[in-house]
Amino acid sequence: MKAPRDMKVYHQPVKKGEEVEVKNIPWLRDEFSQSYLNFIDSLLNEDTEVLEFGSGGSSIYIARRASKITTIEDDEFWYKAIKEKIKNGKLKNIDLIFDVNYPEGFSCQQARYDVAIVDTWEKSKNQKSLDKAMRCVKRGGFLIFHKDSTMDGIEDRLRKAGWSHIKSWGKWKTVWRLKEISE
Repeated sequence: MKAPRDMKVYHQPVKKGEEVEVKNIPWLRDEFSQSYLNFIDSLLNEDTEVLEFGSGGSSIYIARRASKITTIEDDEFWYKAIKEKIKNGKLKNIDLIFDVNYPEGFSCQQARYDVAIVDTWEKSKNQKSLDKAMRCVKRGGFLIFHKDSTMDGIEDRLRKAGWSHIKSWGKWKTVWRLKEISE
């Protein structure tokens, strides 16, 4: 099953106990997919640690290219589907966290991640997840998120906090980098 534009529709069969094929790639609009995957591939290597808010095919894709991925999911049915996919793929470098209260329930003790991805389809969680992710990325790291209507003024906030815009795919998906101290 290819993920439709509204991820709620994608999750509904899982909630009904129906079989859903979780792809091994991030969900993207077709016109941006190869460019985005190429960019992601350029960030990932055996030393890269990734934080992801919202698990899915992207979690599997990243796990096969990075040292470690911590991914947080709040939908119990989707969590179970992803957990099964991880088990079947024998992926040991994914820390899949189920937390119905994310992002509030998640915190970083230190900025340790090279890349953070906010990939949630619930607008109510985007801004809070982004705020948490910003604190979890170390200097020189990257922040990737879906910009939506709840994020008015986010670009100014990011710039003031030391982030630089790197790239966008359409008007929604965007990448920022936290400046190194010496920059």
